[in-house]
Amino acid sequence: MCTTFQVRTEDNKYFHIMNMELFTAAGSRMLVAPRGHQYKSEGPDGLEAMSWVGKYGVVGNSLGPTERFHGAMNEKGLSVTGLYLPDFTEYMAVSEEDNGNFITYVHLIDFVSSQFEYVEEVKAALSKIKVCDQKIPEFGNVSQPIHFAVYDKLGYCLVIEFVGGEMKLYDNPYGTLANAPTFDWHLANLRNYTNISNKGYLTTEFREGETIMPLGAGSGTLGLPGDDTAAGRFVRAAFYSNQVTPKNWDEGMVEAIQLSNKATVTSGSIKYNGKGFGIDADVSNICAWRHIASNSTGVFFQSHYGTNSWLKFDTNEIDFDTPGIRSMNYLNTTLEFKDLSHEI
Repeated sequence: MCTTFQVRTEDNKYFHIMNMELFTAAGSRMLVAPRGHQYKSEGPDGLEAMSWVGKYGVVGNSLGPTERFHGAMNEKGLSVTGLYLPDFTEYMAVSEEDNGNFITYVHLIDFVSSQFEYVEEVKAALSKIKVCDQKIPEFGNVSQPIHFAVYDKLGYCLVIEFVGGEMKLYDNPYGTLANAPTFDWHLANLRNYTNISNKGYLTTEFREGETIMPLGAGSGTLGLPGDDTAAGRFVRAAFYSNQVTPKNWDEGMVEAIQLSNKATVTSGSIKYNGKGFGIDADVSNICAWRHIASNSTGVFFQSHYGTNSWLKFDTNEIDFDTPGIRSMNYLNTTLEFKDLSHEI
């Protein structure tokens, strides 16, 4: 389970927010890949996958103890993330004819974030390659069904899915993505909520001369899903993230944090069998980590379930010249409070 969405300001600043729901954040690390880094995707069955040299420096997080990005932003403000899409994902088939012109889905975020500045560039490049399956050893040696969201500093958002062995590219006018079903289904489902509004109902008459008024604010959101299914989270995130009206970057960052808080899944509220992730126990789903990518300024913020603080990684200040991928533990941050007891 995951939810990702966008906040835009009146002066055209853009934020990409990602809430990563998983049973644990263990093993996840912050990564930095420099400009000029040599990337190599593995190929299945002895086939030769693509290799490439990164144009841009990249910062982001890993899904586990790997050097592959799962949520990332490059120094040009392009951000990418992956979300679970079970029951619908089927990656593309590859053969010897595709040697040197395909990557596995686990390297798609590495490829996109290291090579491109704008969504339109991503669309053009992906139309020329294939993306195939790969099993992940650190997650029980199974394949993970993933779809992807790409955001740029102009405010454009792209959804990448693999259905029926074909790549599907969707422009995303709402900047929102969750899990299954596929993105086109979620767009169609939004049409069931045309009654939802941030303006409350004023009055109504059950019979002539008998006027009823709402009991307070919020009546316009009656019918907005309150559940934690992907369908419910998509509608809720699309609605709330497109109602906020921050004027500038500071207000936009405040709204991004508050919306991320609003979308957070707490411990014990959802339990599922984690067998697909290589474990057998009945576990609780949580918002294991969160990130906010300030696409307009190139600053990446990271947090996790055990803290109320956000770590800042500014691509304008990060060393992207030193060779090799660097990593650091960010899960050791805990609760932080400013104590004013002796100042009041």
